[in-house]
Amino acid sequence: MEEENNNVICPECGEPFEKHNIAELAEMTAAGITNQEFPNIWSKKKQELKQMSKKELAEEMYFAGAFDMFSSFHGMIEKIKEEQDKYL
Repeated sequence: MEEENNNVICPECGEPFEKHNIAELAEMTAAGITNQEFPNIWSKKKQELKQMSKKELAEEMYFAGAFDMFSSFHGMIEKIKEEQDKYL
């Protein structure tokens, strides 16, 4: 992502993120994470996932999504702290 006039630019459309509503941002973020992370999860756990019931599979994927969301959120907080430290 690039910054232009202190606005974070959307990598999908090139517009400032502030032009998107929360639902659009959530959908774009979820799609991006899914496209990036699902192939990794599938390649590592393919055989295990194929043997699970639909409920177990749903729980496993929900957990993976929640874990990735928390990890991403934590990473963003750390980056914000690093940026703030530069100016303090």
